[in-house]
Amino acid sequence: MLEMREVDGFTRNWPGWGQGWSKWHENARRDRKAVEFGFFENNEELARARIYPKSRLDAPYVGLPAEPYVEIDLVVVRDDKIHSGIGSEAISRLAHLYQGHEMIAFSAATAEGFWVKMGWTRAVRRHRDDFAAALFHRPV
Repeated sequence: MLEMREVDGFTRNWPGWGQGWSKWHENARRDRKAVEFGFFENNEELARARIYPKSRLDAPYVGLPAEPYVEIDLVVVRDDKIHSGIGSEAISRLAHLYQGHEMIAFSAATAEGFWVKMGWTRAVRRHRDDFAAALFHRPV
């Protein structure tokens, strides 16, 4: 089982961390307070997640409950640990930590299957936007 702990900051060029990690800082939304968690095994960080505990959506979605949401903004798994179950365990740990809160996550097209396997539901935008990232919701 991974140890989860709150962490500060990031290192842009950690060995073994690929593209997702290098974009960590650029993707941060400066207008919202983020919480970052590291996931460790034997004191070695294997994954990291950025959470916005009080997120609001810029566009309406059908069937989503009232805001605010706990938004999983980014999950990055170390390159040599991708497809090892660490990302799934990290999401499960976050869902447990924020149990009872509505959770959302925007997804890259390549990761949509991951969220479906985790039991999250894709939300539908009220007004179609072919360029918007898919939004997934974890039912409480």
